[in-house]
Amino acid sequence: GSTKYFGTAKARYDFCARDRSELSLKEGDIIKILNKKGQQGWWRGEIYGR
Repeated sequence: GSTKYFGTAKARYDFCARDRSELSLKEGDIIKILNKKGQQGWWRGEIYGR
């Protein structure tokens, strides 16, 4: 089945992942929100199947 998600978010800025636990994003990317209870205010999300 498909992964449950809590809506989407649009990246406002480019972001380069610093390690495997982060996602690299480009401004305008649409991210599926998987969990809003991440560490230090970060959310968990999925983009490009990652």
